[in-house]
Amino acid sequence: MPHRLFSRLALLTLLLPALAQAYPPQVRELLKNAGQSFVVRAPGTIDDATKKDLEATAAATAQKTGGKVYFVIDNKTKPSDYDALYTDLGLTGHDVVVASNGPGWSLQCGSLSAQQKQDILNREGLAGGKPLDRMKAIASDTANALASAKPTAARPTTLATTGQPTPLQKVPSSGHGGLIFLGIVVAAIVGIVLWRRKKRDAALAEEWAPALEGPTQILTAVYMNLDGLEAHPNFSTLMDQAGAVQKKLDDLKGQAPSREGIARAQALSEEANRVRLSFDQARRSLH
Repeated sequence: MPHRLFSRLALLTLLLPALAQAYPPQVRELLKNAGQSFVVRAPGTIDDATKKDLEATAAATAQKTGGKVYFVIDNKTKPSDYDALYTDLGLTGHDVVVASNGPGWSLQCGSLSAQQKQDILNREGLAGGKPLDRMKAIASDTANALASAKPTAARPTTLATTGQPTPLQKVPSSGHGGLIFLGIVVAAIVGIVLWRRKKRDAALAEEWAPALEGPTQILTAVYMNLDGLEAHPNFSTLMDQAGAVQKKLDDLKGQAPSREGIARAQALSEEANRVRLSFDQARRSLH
């Protein structure tokens, strides 16, 4: 049990970074060394002119808010996948991260409540317009909201990729976030363990039937060739030997497939072969 627990904890340690960071890791590396404002774009999303325009917007917003302002344009990743980026970068207060894949948007800012962020996304999402204009509008609305906002716990807010507002449940700030995340990790680990167990059981099932078939066929051959052996002086002893092997086989058939069971079935085939040889020798001695 301790060894099994240690193995599961080791697996948890390996999975934590992957589960905590669903977005491309190179984005975090770029922003980790960025200045007060920065724009990250995935290949094939926006041209150089648009990126330069967004950089100017990010810089102007950062100057107004006094915090860091980062824009992420990635059409291959859901905006909600960037929710962990805010915490991973150690951002707080007036720091702002806006992520978009085109139709979907995510806004993160520690000093704004979940409702304030959702209102901004809803307003700009319903307004429509070009993605560049919407990004500028979100940045402007965020700066205006920060001008009168009170610091609150950082909570990411995401607009669904359909472009329609996503209703949010009001969740009081508490220390349960870590427990929820741990629950997600544990659920992922359990899923992996169950998947591997199912795969292992399927492989065992393929080997189980042939392993049991070996001793079954040998004993069947023995029982089908008993004619005339009743006269042998050791007939009763021979039948006891066959019966002992048969009982072991019946017990094995009542068990679930396992590696140990397959090994026992293979050993039982050898034992059944020895019994068959004894019957063959007895038959030859009668002639």
